[in-house]
Amino acid sequence: MKIKEKILRKTTEFLIKEGCRKVTVDEIAAYNGISKRTLYELFLDKNDIIEQALLYCNEKTREYYHEVFSSHDDNIIGVVLSGYHYRPDSKLASAFRLFADAKKYLPDIYENVEKVILEEHRGDLRKFLRKGQEDGLLLPDLQLDSLVTLLPMLIRLIGRVDYNADTSLSNKEIYYQTIIYYFRGISTEKGRMLIDDYLSKNKINNIV
Repeated sequence: MKIKEKILRKTTEFLIKEGCRKVTVDEIAAYNGISKRTLYELFLDKNDIIEQALLYCNEKTREYYHEVFSSHDDNIIGVVLSGYHYRPDSKLASAFRLFADAKKYLPDIYENVEKVILEEHRGDLRKFLRKGQEDGLLLPDLQLDSLVTLLPMLIRLIGRVDYNADTSLSNKEIYYQTIIYYFRGISTEKGRMLIDDYLSKNKINNIV
């Protein structure tokens, strides 16, 4: 692993732990065990460090999605159903928390990376959805451009539920009532059979 990638990994870890609001270059350097001079040889300034750390975090998040998809033999229904077992302390939740923190306290930096992040995730999601159509699991006449806009919005909402004190709903309850049933509605008979079989075997109150 190259030194810059190591710094981005450690800096991302630091930002997730401490937040973005008051972080300083001195703190980032200390956490990485390097000098400020080394940082400035690789990055323009603090904003550049944080921006590249966000992009690094995004890349690792995309890798996580691909690993999940591969673990279910590229079956999009299997991926959707596995999402019900999502844990709020997972790497994905940490990424959501970091992006939300950056959006709140460093809006200019977040805006620079948001378009890149959204476009990359939409591209990945479009491929997953198209694969579902090719496998005969999703309806062939779906408007994929609309779906790749809507689904990330829902996923981000669910990922942030546990940090919202105004609701008593858990992210698992919302996922069950929205994403799983939404996908049932856009699935073919073959896809619906997989979902119905899962629902019949796994009653919501009995799933750990």
